[in-house]
Amino acid sequence: MSGRRGRPKPYDKCCLHYIPEKDEGADTLKATKALNRNLSENDKKDVRDFIWKVDVSGLKGGLGTITTQATKQDSSLGWRVDRQNPPSGYVNIQVQKNGADNPSTVACVLVPTRLLDGLGKGGRAHELSWAFRGGMLRSLNSHRLGQVGHQSAYVITVHKVVGNYTIRNLSEANLQEH
Repeated sequence: MSGRRGRPKPYDKCCLHYIPEKDEGADTLKATKALNRNLSENDKKDVRDFIWKVDVSGLKGGLGTITTQATKQDSSLGWRVDRQNPPSGYVNIQVQKNGADNPSTVACVLVPTRLLDGLGKGGRAHELSWAFRGGMLRSLNSHRLGQVGHQSAYVITVHKVVGNYTIRNLSEANLQEH
């Protein structure tokens, strides 16, 4: 992310935010195959509500499901948040539709693993939550009919969290005071 004439914007390195992922070596947004159907307004509302309930302290760990949310009509349907195969240095967090054929993803955010080390439950978790949720909501809103290679498919834009915490780790702050 750059300002005019290629200068970095002031927030590029100082605080957490999210940006769309670009294809390597290109200036185009990275499109990833997604749930192969149109999302209803009720689906989008359910997913948005679900994203707001995700606890970022649970993002770190092995591959698999972090949390699920069943629908009122059927406990096997609904949505889940999964850790999927990540690129190096990141965790790959996806919201997926339960009971759907692959692909079932409707939103995806890459979070740097360095941000999850020493996260805790305080200010840093709050700060990461805003960047994570913002990226997830943007990714969800990008769900559309598009192209992957030469095939028409439903796609989403992957977003990634970038920047640094503005809140120092408590143990780090205590060391500097002594």
